[in-house]
Amino acid sequence: MDLLGHLWIFRTSMNSFYIEPNKFLIIFEKLGLGITLAAPIGPVSIEMIKRGLRNGFWASFNIRLGAAIGNTLCLIGTYLGLSQIMGNSKIMTILGLFGAILLLYMGITTFRKSATVIDLSIPTANTKNGLMCGFYLSIISPVALVFWPGIFAASMGSADTINLTNFLLNLFIIVGVLIWGVGLSLVLSFCRNILNKKFINILTKIAALLMIFYGLKYAYCVYTHYT
Repeated sequence: MDLLGHLWIFRTSMNSFYIEPNKFLIIFEKLGLGITLAAPIGPVSIEMIKRGLRNGFWASFNIRLGAAIGNTLCLIGTYLGLSQIMGNSKIMTILGLFGAILLLYMGITTFRKSATVIDLSIPTANTKNGLMCGFYLSIISPVALVFWPGIFAASMGSADTINLTNFLLNLFIIVGVLIWGVGLSLVLSFCRNILNKKFINILTKIAALLMIFYGLKYAYCVYTHYT
């Protein structure tokens, strides 16, 4: 599809984006998924905590912002790629089921894992490179290459085509990630005492259960839509 074609899709998608009331529910669902994915303690969160405890809000949030930029690029690539194969229901079914299974796997392994003990004695990179560090951490994982296509396909619901509306709705996953980043950075700046092992463990368990919920929901959606 050429550039003019994508521009036409953008115009028609924006004209119809606010018509359906259920889109607000979808937006909240995507925001919740983004927060759920960002909540467990992983490489990005560990780097955020290290820098936030030492240098405050912006040092921490820059890591999450850089990671969100990397995630957005992956999402753009997914949108452009899946728009070319949307007509192949078998591929979409495989991708959708993979995304649902990946969420289930992440939820189960996260739930079984104890809270991470963060070693603050490990030196971090220069705080001026926070954006690049977060960006690097978000794209070096090979899971990122298959995670976004799977999630995009699994969350298509009853849609029969991939258009800019689908992309914009999935972009709210990134917004949810950023919301969590703001919250964690604020905690690191003003309420750092609550970040003990027990508190982190509770957050991790809740996020794990939500990931399992999203995995089951998307698996059901894929099964009913593509089969």
